[in-house]
Amino acid sequence: MPKKIPRTIELLRASDETYIKEEDKEVMKDEEIDEFADYFKEKITPRLLVTTCRNPKSKLFAFMKEMQQAIPEFYYYPRKNFHVLYSH
Repeated sequence: MPKKIPRTIELLRASDETYIKEEDKEVMKDEEIDEFADYFKEKITPRLLVTTCRNPKSKLFAFMKEMQQAIPEFYYYPRKNFHVLYSH
């Protein structure tokens, strides 16, 4: 008797043209040029810089202290009178 193939969800699933296989060449090329790829592969530890408004309240300082304890590589610098520039 020939060996029966088990009925699994993967084998019963209808083919979906929007499903991307892991070894897709286009996706692999995109991941090679991805600027965040090293972060996701954990080659680089991300650093987080946080600043506040010019007149922060005491509750915000308590929150920042908790964040520093919870997140590694978390840095807080007081804003003082510096202007924060935003460009996109």
